[in-house]
Amino acid sequence: MLIKRWVKYVLALIFHYSGLNRRKIITSNQHYILMFHRIENERDLLNISIPVEYLKGIIQWTKELGQLVGMTDMIEAEQDAVRFCITFDDGFESVKKLNELEKEIPYILYLATGYIETSRKFWAIELERIIMSSQVDEINLSSFQLSSYNLSSVGNKELAISKLNSEVKK
Repeated sequence: MLIKRWVKYVLALIFHYSGLNRRKIITSNQHYILMFHRIENERDLLNISIPVEYLKGIIQWTKELGQLVGMTDMIEAEQDAVRFCITFDDGFESVKKLNELEKEIPYILYLATGYIETSRKFWAIELERIIMSSQVDEINLSSFQLSSYNLSSVGNKELAISKLNSEVKK
């Protein structure tokens, strides 16, 4: 599994740095929806954040390859051109940072209604909080068709959060 992941990564680098991806995108005249969750510079154990500088680069990249537009302009456009639309899921407050990057960046913000009439957190964030504050050294979730996780150190807890989040989504 690890070898397969590395092969994919190396191939992605080859296609990117050789210019093949760029050429394919420019000549495709297709539309692309770029999906994000939140904008954070801090380390993200759930792997759902993008640092501000990366997002700046993506915005610049979309403008170099085509047009950055809203969903309506993407759907209703009549001429052939590469178009990109940016979306954010879950309505994290950090999306406000987008306004600091550049004026009038079109994007769609999908708001999760969450748990109505309660302050309960999104499951993945609550899971992260519970594991990081846990005092036990191990948790066994095999009865839920999941793994056993070592929680004996901060590093192990971070690894457990990442693995558990991935396993739960499968």
